Amino acid sequence: MNKTILAIIGLFGIIDIFCMALLYYNTSMLTWMHANTYFMFIGTLFAAGSVIALSITAFRVKAFVNDELAKRIVIGALVIVFLSVTLRMTIQPFYLEWMSAVISTNDGITFPHTLIIAYNETFGLRISAWLMSVLGILMMGYSVWKYRNAVFTSGLRMVLASSAIILIAEILNRFAFFIVK
Repeated sequence: MNKTILAIIGLFGIIDIFCMALLYYNTSMLTWMHANTYFMFIGTLFAAGSVIALSITAFRVKAFVNDELAKRIVIGALVIVFLSVTLRMTIQPFYLEWMSAVISTNDGITFPHTLIIAYNETFGLRISAWLMSVLGILMMGYSVWKYRNAVFTSGLRMVLASSAIILIAEILNRFAFFIVK
């Protein structure tokens, strides 16, 4: 497929995800009315997209890719996932600060009425997702380090396992984001 067409399709996909985040940001759900919504949507796009692309690449073209290119592909996906997860974890304290300020000034006219209680109910789910993301990043980094000369052959199982863990963590993160009581 033409690289220009692929780039245009990718750009439209990013714009689509941004528009979805914009729709959620402009709802009556108080927990979604923060820049955290944009970071969560775009972060999931890059993290899940890179591990899905890595998994497909590792399965489909492992016989056609030399060891150096395979290592660079895994490192590229690892960097994207690391930056995505780190950026989303960095925004969380600002999100909590914003929620504290909203609680002191809001009379609870939008859902959820008890903002912190709704956020705290998903604590275990969110922490599990973040821990799984970190575990997946560490496993992927270890696979690059240990199997640096054969990351798509000898290290394939670890690359796929770390990708699966990161993907499950992203699903849990999305689920925790959408839970509103």
